[in-house]
Amino acid sequence: MTKVNIFLDSSALIAGVLSANGAAHTLLMFGEDETILLTISEWVVRESEEALKRKSPRNIKALRN
Repeated sequence: MTKVNIFLDSSALIAGVLSANGAAHTLLMFGEDETILLTISEWVVRESEEALKRKSPRNIKALRN
């Protein structure tokens, strides 16, 4: 069976990192257990890191894990 491939932008990535209950977090968990394929560009990761540095520095490590 073909897996769904979802591209996450920076707002979805940040929402997934910051929320333990939201839909974006669920997508990250599905990607982690390989239920779906997630595509995230390096540019999106860098943009998200910069935003988290300003808004929620304690969550930067979670972004790269």
